[in-house]
Amino acid sequence: MRCKRTLSLIVVLMAVFAFTAGAGKTSANYNITATFFNYDTNENPFVVRSDGSSSAVYDPDHDSSILSYLYSDPSCTRCGTTAYEWALDLSQSSRSFLLTLTPVNGSPAGPFSGTMAFNGKLRSRCFDPANNVYSWLAIKTSDSNCAMRVDFTYNTVNYILLMKPTESGTGTATVTCTNWDSSTAMCSAWTDVPTTAVPNATVAHLYSAGKNGALTLVGSYALSFDMQLMHP
Repeated sequence: MRCKRTLSLIVVLMAVFAFTAGAGKTSANYNITATFFNYDTNENPFVVRSDGSSSAVYDPDHDSSILSYLYSDPSCTRCGTTAYEWALDLSQSSRSFLLTLTPVNGSPAGPFSGTMAFNGKLRSRCFDPANNVYSWLAIKTSDSNCAMRVDFTYNTVNYILLMKPTESGTGTATVTCTNWDSSTAMCSAWTDVPTTAVPNATVAHLYSAGKNGALTLVGSYALSFDMQLMHP
């Protein structure tokens, strides 16, 4: 019995280490090719843009330094084992995304001005009406109850720009399935944009993260984006 308990503890510790080292990746990931568009139909720039002139593709199958995948977050207690969300990690890549911080609702200026390129991370998670995590693979039409999170580092300080259904004072994202496969009952292509016609549309909160992990609210900032995602 003692050996079994020891073995169980080792398995748990290995799982925790794998999540920490791999930023949430598991062995059941789905690689995602992501296309970022830089401007809306009126040629207004989005807050999060690609490193291309008008758009760019982030394809992990052709550039191993890019991590773009659907995964089930093992640290999420309300996700289960099949509630897949999307993540993009450019921290080991020469590629980047562009970010502009525009304060709203009387917030102070952000930590930088203008537009800057970051080798950061993005995450987009969806929820059902009860705010339980809902898998991207199971979205048959669209889910307007989704989150977008942008992680970046400036002057050695880690920041999180977040819009989320449970984050009061922010908007949400809408993930729409553009290729539903009835034979597998799974979606394999999506669009991800801010939800319109809702309170606080395109508003996100900016947090700075301390060395102990504590988050400090900096203020409210605009967050807009237009992304197409596809597997394989």
